[in-house]
Amino acid sequence: MKSRMKNFPYFYQAQIVRWVDGDTVELVLDKGFNDYFGRTDQPVSFRLLNVNAFEKYKPGGAEATAFVNQLAPVGDWVIVRTYKINDKDNFGRYLATIYTDEIEFQAITGPTISEALIAAGHGVPYIAK
Repeated sequence: MKSRMKNFPYFYQAQIVRWVDGDTVELVLDKGFNDYFGRTDQPVSFRLLNVNAFEKYKPGGAEATAFVNQLAPVGDWVIVRTYKINDKDNFGRYLATIYTDEIEFQAITGPTISEALIAAGHGVPYIAK
């Protein structure tokens, strides 16, 4: 039987545990029904989709990290969309889009952190392979 949900997006509420740098974040995902993926003492690492932010210890990196910390500070709850593009990247991170505003279930609108990083000059567009 052929699956009709091959590219079905998954949306979760997640708590920001730590921004590693401008495009890498550690989260705890609320999967619903009192079930979580990760814990605050063992969060799960995610890479933001469609952006490559400046590295933390290179010029512009500290500013990129501070920028995302301002958009979604540690402890904040955000909406996360996860993707199944080879499941994880080369560093073992899952790929995700994080929305900075509330989203409507029927129509995904509103800015993403990836878009905000690019617009502010803290990163460049990047397409995962």
